Amino acid sequence: MAILHELSENYERLFNEFDRINSIENELTQLENGMYTDENGDLIPDVVEYKNDLLQAWFDTLDGLEGEIEEKLESLACYQKELTARAAAISAERKKLEQREKREANKAKSIATYLLDIMTRINRRKVETPKAALSVSDGRESVKVADEQALISWAQENGRDDLLNYKQPEISKKAVKTALSRGEKVPYVSLEKKPSITIK
Repeated sequence: MAILHELSENYERLFNEFDRINSIENELTQLENGMYTDENGDLIPDVVEYKNDLLQAWFDTLDGLEGEIEEKLESLACYQKELTARAAAISAERKKLEQREKREANKAKSIATYLLDIMTRINRRKVETPKAALSVSDGRESVKVADEQALISWAQENGRDDLLNYKQPEISKKAVKTALSRGEKVPYVSLEKKPSITIK
């Protein structure tokens, strides 16, 4: 990437040079007889031809530089595509693993429930074998809500907000964009365009 950055700087310098060539007369020394000399004091018989030679050299440099830049851009774009594909593959694999994790966790939970049921039926609180140890405990107290909506209404009516969790509101950027596009005035926001690149 450093090489590409250096190439882009060379590109910028080259275009600055193009502007300089087009106004080269300002840098040349004009003699009393109307002829020009360059920075080394050499006589320039024909300013137009001199400028054309400089421009030809400039275009030759540009061709070489563009070829080099395009080659580097292509390499970097291919690497970006490879990284995007890798990220997509990892994402797909992660989703599969999450699904497997959920299935395995559900199976484990189901077996634990079944074992607890059996231990309760046979009235055993502890079983130890060489490979596993099972013990039944009374467990910790947990809240069981019979009717969530009814409890929420009761808490709100009786000033018991401490029993409820309120979510922080989130901004709908889609709705804000629609409002701004219609010409509505919404404070603290504006529409902006960010340049993007398409790599195929």
